[in-house]
Amino acid sequence: GKTSGAKPSNAIERLSIATETQSWTTLAPMPAARFGHVAWVADKKIYVVGGTDADGGKPHTDTLVYDIPSNAWSTASKFGINIS
Repeated sequence: GKTSGAKPSNAIERLSIATETQSWTTLAPMPAARFGHVAWVADKKIYVVGGTDADGGKPHTDTLVYDIPSNAWSTASKFGINIS
């Protein structure tokens, strides 16, 4: 998402999930806000790739990985793709 002025929304900087108690919990913030990205879940991890930091802004070339059990973000080393 984005705010007026074509800036990334702060709402995408944090990830929240529903727990067994059916409540929402704020988890570790993403290292950088982005929009226009793709995300998927595999093996208890959330992968986030692509997107930009603003309309017409610089594309993100890193792939972020959120480890659900440890509540921590890291940068993927290699996926065999080049986003540039």
